[in-house]
Amino acid sequence: MLKRNKKKQLTIALLSIIFFLIIAISGFIYLQKNISVNNTATTPTSSPINPPVASPTNTSTTIVVNSNISDGINGKIFIKYNQNKISPNRLDEEYQKLKESKNFKAARENPKFRYPGSPYCEDPETLIYFNNADIKDKESYTIAVAVPLEGDAKESGLEILLGVAQAQNEFNKKVKNKQIQQKPIKVIVASEEEKNLNATTDIANSLVNYQNSEILGIIGHYTSDATEAAIKVYDNLKLGDKRVVLVSPTSTKTEIQNNGYFFRTVPNNQKETDALVDYILNNEQIHPKEPAVIFNSQSAFSRSLKDEFVRSFKSKAGKEVNFIYDVDAPQKIDLIKDSQINSQQKKFSIVLLAVPVTDIGKTYFLLQNRDAQKFFYLGGDTIYDPKILTEPTGDVAQRFRNIVIAVPWHYTFSSVQSKSFVKNTSELWCQQIGKEDHINWRRATAYDAANVLIEAISNNPTREGIKQYLSQTFSMEGATGTIKFNINGDMDEKSKLVRLHPENYKFELVDQTGELQN
Repeated sequence: MLKRNKKKQLTIALLSIIFFLIIAISGFIYLQKNISVNNTATTPTSSPINPPVASPTNTSTTIVVNSNISDGINGKIFIKYNQNKISPNRLDEEYQKLKESKNFKAARENPKFRYPGSPYCEDPETLIYFNNADIKDKESYTIAVAVPLEGDAKESGLEILLGVAQAQNEFNKKVKNKQIQQKPIKVIVASEEEKNLNATTDIANSLVNYQNSEILGIIGHYTSDATEAAIKVYDNLKLGDKRVVLVSPTSTKTEIQNNGYFFRTVPNNQKETDALVDYILNNEQIHPKEPAVIFNSQSAFSRSLKDEFVRSFKSKAGKEVNFIYDVDAPQKIDLIKDSQINSQQKKFSIVLLAVPVTDIGKTYFLLQNRDAQKFFYLGGDTIYDPKILTEPTGDVAQRFRNIVIAVPWHYTFSSVQSKSFVKNTSELWCQQIGKEDHINWRRATAYDAANVLIEAISNNPTREGIKQYLSQTFSMEGATGTIKFNINGDMDEKSKLVRLHPENYKFELVDQTGELQN
């Protein structure tokens, strides 16, 4: 009996233990469920694996999808001022430190950086990023600019960026001061690598898809080759209404294949060559009126300019251009020998430099013979490089003095809008008015390109709406003249002619007979 009681007690004890374990486990599960419910009520439903999509107008959460793209708040700083490691400049270091720390307000407004002729004051990247940061969480519209900010074409890229920055700054100031009832403009900067079309395509794809198609319009690309590569992305029919308008301030190749999403604020090569041929035929000083052409077969722009010049000369003069030289060809070129039949008579006296600006040195090498100074030189707009051509002590300037170049604009152009632009740009960037190498046509055409997009966005702020607005009866007065587009997106404005003065080495506007304008 005693043995049976002990067995019964053990069974009861075991059941009691199991019962208490069940109670404890149930309580633990219940407690964990309550904790989970409470946490769900007080924390976001998103997780690091599936983050929330940022609002297009929220600059603090912009997603950068390409390392060559930046809005300043997110992304890299492209323009460096502290590169001289041998002899570092204290101001360079201080200014660059402010940029890298995203303190664009101090970099832009500190008086120590704003003296006359200051390179820090003339920094478009800082002004663009300052305006972007100033928008903060306010609703805004976004455009992008794609230019080379490294390599040989860096200076031209900076000129384009200066024009875009000025247009953004002027517009956003009017919005901030409530002079106009519009949303401010944010500018995304893309640094493209010249002559690397694969990189250009990557940038174009990134801009199309940037922040869920936030970018409404794009300014660029620098060369005609890059523009053609990029427009295949922006104007891809598969994108439907997500296609995006590209406005080019520098691409002049006559035929740019597109489906209506390409516009430009620069006359094309046909208008350039027509102006140059008219100059040849109307200028009594040029005899004989026979031209030669130097071009680069590897450049789409250069091939186009050569072809258009040959076409225009045949049409207007009724003659063929018989001497065409390719600077990229392996054979030796002797222009002096080819230009002479004998000591009394010449085959040609005019040489068109239809090469990219990066080929000026290579072209000059062909013309080192002293007799080459007797030629009349003509140039397409890319040859306009005051840093090379207006230096009187340089051999290049000596050789090409009197050169006449077809350009979209010159700072002495006398329209009201042009004069206002010149005045404002000099004040904004702390630069002297009339200093040739500080304000060239690329800045003006980029300024106009940005204002074209801003005007379109102000009236119809969608990608498709911008295309429709610019394709209709669009017209506005810009720094370079009246901006209207034909069915191909080309600007309906003539090229202007400038001549390098042989004594003071300044460019001056001339008409088709060589007489000074203004």
